[in-house]
Amino acid sequence: GQNDVTDNPLFVSSWPKVDLHPQEPSPTVNAGSAESASADDVDGRLRDTVPDIGAYEFASGTTHEK
Repeated sequence: GQNDVTDNPLFVSSWPKVDLHPQEPSPTVNAGSAESASADDVDGRLRDTVPDIGAYEFASGTTHEK
């Protein structure tokens, strides 16, 4: 589709301790479509007008355990 990402999504971590939050400079950030997107992500964070691809919206300055 139009918003497919083929580059490494730069998630915080993968197997065995999976954390699918995007980290900067993930190509998923601001690459989604607002059409049919939920108003907030899985963490309850409001999505931007141009949402990120995936369950989590990127938030600058947010850290996640690796």
